[in-house]
Amino acid sequence: MDEELAKWIEVKSLGDNAFVIATDTCFSVLAHEFYGCLQNSIYFTDNKDIFKLDNDNGSIEIMSELSQSCFQMFVPSFL
Repeated sequence: MDEELAKWIEVKSLGDNAFVIATDTCFSVLAHEFYGCLQNSIYFTDNKDIFKLDNDNGSIEIMSELSQSCFQMFVPSFL
């Protein structure tokens, strides 16, 4: 959102950011600060599995159990 223009601006890349979207929260992280976290990606859950959308190529994949344990490293402790 461009607050000065008061309108949404299309973004083609998240850069080094990754977004995490869960049932009760959402936040972004700098991907390079977290092992296994891919930049320009969106991680989301359906309350059963964790998925990763790669914004570079549009692919969506279910993360393995090993990757899911890595995912826990960047979930804020207050959740």
